[in-house]
Amino acid sequence: MSSPAVIWQLSKDYFKRNNPIETLAKTMFETAYNLITFNSKMKLLKYKFMLAQQQLNNMEQFVGQNPYQVSKGSRFDRAY
Repeated sequence: MSSPAVIWQLSKDYFKRNNPIETLAKTMFETAYNLITFNSKMKLLKYKFMLAQQQLNNMEQFVGQNPYQVSKGSRFDRAY
């Protein structure tokens, strides 16, 4: 059997490499930060979604008005 000193040294080295208290504290702070910044992140995502939807609507409207000029490319690129 292993002596208690060897077991103590192995467990001490393990906790130096994988500190569960530090990991728990880091996780708690990250969770708190994510909860605090949730509203601002949601506002940004809503704005990006609205912008992409507006660009898609502009492209669909352009294609609906000029269906024969889409293949030229230059006017299609200017649609958004």
